[in-house]
Amino acid sequence: MRRHLGLLLVPLLGALAVLASLAVREAGAPRPAAPGPQAGAPPRDWYAEGLEIEAHDERGRLRYRLRAARAEGRADGRSRLEAPRLELHTRRGDVWRVRAGRARAADGQVVLERAVRARRVAGGRPLAIETERLVAYPERDYAETDLAVRLAAPRMETEAVGLRAWLARERLELLSRVRSRYGPQG
Repeated sequence: MRRHLGLLLVPLLGALAVLASLAVREAGAPRPAAPGPQAGAPPRDWYAEGLEIEAHDERGRLRYRLRAARAEGRADGRSRLEAPRLELHTRRGDVWRVRAGRARAADGQVVLERAVRARRVAGGRPLAIETERLVAYPERDYAETDLAVRLAAPRMETEAVGLRAWLARERLELLSRVRSRYGPQG
């Protein structure tokens, strides 16, 4: 189970880190006309609606496709995405689809919030991960949540409160109230 989570989170964290970098780099580029900021909202340096980004590896193979209903960012590297949808293609050939209600990135930290759902749709054994908030630190290969988390695979479901994931070591720790249900084999 730890390996499955690591295979999901490493590319996800990398993709979100790339997105945050793009936000900083594109801050100086002209932006399309957009509605004015809402009262009390911090000023933005770039804005996009219907954002779509693709990234390919050195051999031209698709690594990820990111879509967001709306995205905005500031020159200091802070960015926000509404309704992000990410399709990850691992080097091993797995395909993951990840969605959340929103995401924020700043200071080396990426926060996915509101119905965070990830599921493997091709490659290895099906696996789904659900939580309401996942905080990731791409530079440290680490992610965590202190909220409820649910992992589901064929004939297995695990629920817990709190998750710590050390991705480089493929170590997963479920913190409390861990409950697993297993169905019959075959």
